[in-house]
Parts: sequence; C-alpha cells; structure tokens
Amino acid sequence: MLKKRVLQAAAVVTPFLCAIFVLMITGHGVDFSILVPAWNDETGWFSQVAAMVEYGHPLGYYGYNGTHAAVGTFGPWGIAPLIPYWLFGSVFGWHVWSMALANISFLCLAVGIFILLTKPSCRQLGWIIGMYCCLNITVGYSMTAMSEGLRYSLGIVLLAILLYLSRCLRSCKEEGWRKKQYILVIVLAFVMFYAVNVYLVFALAIPAFCWIVCSHTRRFCKFRIPISVGVTLLLSFAANYLIGLVTAPYTTSTLANMINTFREEGLYRGMYFAADTLFHNLQTVNLFLQEKNGEVLAWFFTKYVAVTAFLIWQMIAPERTSGRNRMSWKQIRYYAVSLYILLGFLVGYCLLYTGSGWTLCRGINTGFTIFLFYLCSCKEHKIKKIVILLSLVSVMSTYGYYSSLTAERQTTAESLEHLEEDRERIAEVVQISPEKDRWENTIACYGDSPASVAIPAGAGLNAMMNGGVELRARYAFVSQKVRGRYLEMLLQNGHSVIYENDSFLILWNNVDGGDNDEG
Repeated sequence: MLKKRVLQAAAVVTPFLCAIFVLMITGHGVDFSILVPAWNDETGWFSQVAAMVEYGHPLGYYGYNGTHAAVGTFGPWGIAPLIPYWLFGSVFGWHVWSMALANISFLCLAVGIFILLTKPSCRQLGWIIGMYCCLNITVGYSMTAMSEGLRYSLGIVLLAILLYLSRCLRSCKEEGWRKKQYILVIVLAFVMFYAVNVYLVFALAIPAFCWIVCSHTRRFCKFRIPISVGVTLLLSFAANYLIGLVTAPYTTSTLANMINTFREEGLYRGMYFAADTLFHNLQTVNLFLQEKNGEVLAWFFTKYVAVTAFLIWQMIAPERTSGRNRMSWKQIRYYAVSLYILLGFLVGYCLLYTGSGWTLCRGINTGFTIFLFYLCSCKEHKIKKIVILLSLVSVMSTYGYYSSLTAERQTTAESLEHLEEDRERIAEVVQISPEKDRWENTIACYGDSPASVAIPAGAGLNAMMNGGVELRARYAFVSQKVRGRYLEMLLQNGHSVIYENDSFLILWNNVDGGDNDEG
C-alpha cells in the first residue's frame, strides 16, 4: 500500500520534476523565474490574463489588424482557455512567469485526476511516469506562456472521464440508473462542452461520451450511432458559434470556409475543399526541416507515424505480430480506440486549422499525449517499448530543443529589471481606465517584441501584421526592428512619440480615428 502511495505521489509531481530536470540540465538550477513570455503569442496570453486578474476583462480590444470580437474584448483565442489561468492568477498572483507555473500545475492536477478516476496499479503508475517523460513536446510547452499546457491537461482529464464513466455505467446496466449516475453524466457533459470551447478538436470526445452513455441505457442502446453523430454535430456547431462570437478573427476559420463551401457550392465542392485543406496541412510535415529545432520536430512526426503504423499492422495482421489468428473483442477495442485518438486528432486538426509544421506538431501532440495515457491504462507493452526506444534515440535533439527553449527565456528574463522600469514610465504616459472608450484603451502593435509585457494591465493589444496602420487605437507600440517601416507612416497620420528606448517606441494618436465602436 505504501509503495502504491509513493508511486501515486511521484506520478502526480512528474510534470513538475520534468520541468526542474530541464532547468537543471540546461544550467538554470531550480529557477522558474526565467520562464517568462518570449514570443508575440506568449505576451498576448500573459497580457490578457493580467487584464482579467486586474479588471475582470481587457479594457481595450485584443486582435489582429484592427479586428475585435463581436462580443467582448478578448483576442483570437476567446475567453474559455483564459479562465483557468485567471483563477490561478487570482489565487497566487500574476507575475511574468506565472503562466508557465500554471501550465505545470494544470498537468500535475490532470495526472492526479487521471489516477483518482482510473485507479492504476503500481505497474501502470510506473508506465505513467515513464510515458510522461517521453512527451518532450508536452514538457517543453508546459514551460511556456502558451495554452498548450492547458490543452494537454484537458486531454488527460477527458480520457480519465471517459474511462471512469464506462466503468461506472457498466455496473448499473442491469440495475438501472440512479440519481448519482444522472448527475455524473450531466456534470461530465458540461466539462466536455467546456473543453470543446477551449480546443475544438476535443469534439472527438463527444461521440465516445455518447456511445458509452447509450450503450449502458436500454432505451437508447439501439440508436447509439445516430445519437452519437447527431449530438456531436450539434455541440460542435454550437461551440464553434460561441467561439466565433468571443474571438477576434485573424483569418476566416477553416471550418467556416468549409461550411460556406458546402452551402454555396454543393456537396462535391465542399468535399474537395475539405480534402484539399487536409492534404495542405499534411504537406507541412517535413522530416528534413532546416528551421530552428527541426530535428525534434522530425523525431516527433517519426514517432507519431511509427506508432500509428505499428497499430495498424497489428490490427490487420495479428498472426504475424503475436502468433494469434484472431483477436479478442477487448484487443480489437484497444486498437480501435488507439487509432481513433491518433488519426482522429491528426485529421481533425488538419480539417479545422492551418499552420506550419510546428503548429501542427503542438496541435496533434494533444492526441499523442492522450494516447500515451490510454496506453498506460492497458496491458499492451510492445508499443510502450517502441515509444521509449524512439524517445531514447532522439534524446540529443530533445536536449537541443530544451536548451533553445530556456535560452530565449533567459535572454528576456535578464532584461526584466529594465522592463519593470519601462512599465513604470509607460504607465505615466499610457492612461488606461475603465471609464474610457475601448479604442481609447487599445494599443496598436507594430513588430514583435517581448517588451510588450511592460504594457499596463488592461490595455488591448492589437497586432498589425498586414502592413497598415490602425487609426482608431489611441496608442501605438513600435518595435525598433520595424521603426523604419512604420514610424514615418504613423507620424504622418497624427501620431507623436511619447516614450522611446532601445527596444521600442510608444506613440499617442493625436487625431480621433474612425468609428469608435464598442463591439
């Protein structure tokens, strides 16, 4: 019993220990304060949560190229994924390294929930610890100010919910449902719908949820396929609609384009658009990328393809891989669920989103994380050994990935003292107030700079990436790297410089812009 408790505790803190291990091997000791925002997207996440902690919501418009949400002031990710970080910040305070600490904490909590609901054996707990250490992308992104840590955590929790639900309902199939089972299903349905609003690909969990519930309900057992499909479509479209209301569009969503194509050009053109989108995203996978950290990206995709191929091979040729001519229903279910998770997240992501190889990697790594935890709950060991072997082979590229990740954050962390000075001076010239109009509280950003974390909490950051200028925003933030491209243009349009240092300039818009709509 003591051994099991120790292993449970070790598994729960594994995400925290992995982060410490990465910091130590890259020469940073146990210094979480270096895990500060270093990318443009990271500063956007950090700043929006800072606004929520300070005011409850951003006072200005977050978005791209002057866009903003139809409802509210949040950016291209909406409000759903920000809520857990807001709760974390409200309890523990919000500092520049808080988002990374929140991600690590969410993963520890998710592992704890998985253990609580699935009740793994000592051997399975050992596999959970080992498999998590093989998730180098999950470990890496847990140490950033991005939302991937929350996504991976939700994926683990959703898997635990489905496994727990299946076990609970199986016991009451003959006796009939009781109040406890009804409450359980309702609560878990809301959790799942929230997860879909955080990451639309989590809609893949809805048919599994419906299938489990219907399979253990006499009245709906015969109709589980149409019910699963119907509920999935209904909730997916509802979630997509809600997400569209509270997000500032960067580009028209792939799903919206797909729906419009089906509606306006018919079934054939719609299917062609879907297939073209799928293959376009798959083409971003290049095992010989020359970009930064291309090796770790190549190894991730190699691992993903190798595991998927091995699953398919075992399923179609069991006699060659295990000496059996036929598989039991339990084995068939294991392979089917595994392929559903891996291929489902790959196809689902490629149909709903678009982006570079790294964007695809961090997206489908959600499915890979879920798959490895599902693997830990099963008795199959061959694939576990393949995952560990490939992870050991790619250890050198993984070290380079971790070193690069911590090095760029250290560079930003070393300038925190100067950023704090900038924050005080900027607060004197950039007046942000709940009484002001939203565009009065908005800063148009030109160029990428981690120094944008020095912007006062509550200000809306609207990133201008189309080469134009936004005249409705009262302030402008210009990185010195793009000074020559934008400064003259802004000065000619009524802006004046109110603060400048070696990294960036702050300008004030002297002329009232166009319609200062309230959204």
